[in-house]
Amino acid sequence: EIKPTFFIIDITNKCNFNCIYCFRNLDAQNVPASRIEEICQYILNYCVAERVDHIMIQFWGGEPLLAIDNLRLVCDFFSKTNLHVGYDLETNGSLVTDEIARELHERKVQVGVSIDGNEVLHNRQRRYYDKSGTFAQVKQGIVNLQRYYGSNLSAICVLTKHNIEHISE
Repeated sequence: EIKPTFFIIDITNKCNFNCIYCFRNLDAQNVPASRIEEICQYILNYCVAERVDHIMIQFWGGEPLLAIDNLRLVCDFFSKTNLHVGYDLETNGSLVTDEIARELHERKVQVGVSIDGNEVLHNRQRRYYDKSGTFAQVKQGIVNLQRYYGSNLSAICVLTKHNIEHISE
C-alpha cells in the first residue's frame, strides 16, 4: 500500500533569474494566499483520511523566496495541526539575507541552493534578465545560510551542454 508523504508546492512562478535552460513560464504571479490555503487543507484532509502523520513539504517556484509570505503561510498552517511536517526549500540563493537565513533555520526549513559550478560555469547558465551573472549573490546567500546551518546545506547543479565537460571543476 502506497501513501504519498512528500508534497511539492509551487508557491510562485516568478523568478529573478533568467536561466538559459529554464522550462518554466515565469510571467505568472505568486500563487494567491487563498489557493495556498486550499492546497494545505487538501493535504491535511488527505493525511487525516489516510492516517498519515509524518509528511515532507518542499517549496518550489520560480524562486520561492519571492513568495516568502506563502512559505510562512504553509508553515503556520501546519503548525496548528497534529501532523509532523518537515520542510525543504530549493532556492537560487540570491535573495537569502541574514534575516531570511535565520527565519528559515528557526522554522526548521532544510535548504538546498542551486549552483551550477564555479563562477564562470554558473554565470553561463544562471543569469539575471540583463544577462549579468548571479554567482556573487548566490555565494553571499550561501554564506548567510552557513551562519545558521553550518555545513547542513545541500546543493543542486543542473548539468547542460554548457558545463558537463567541466564537471570536475
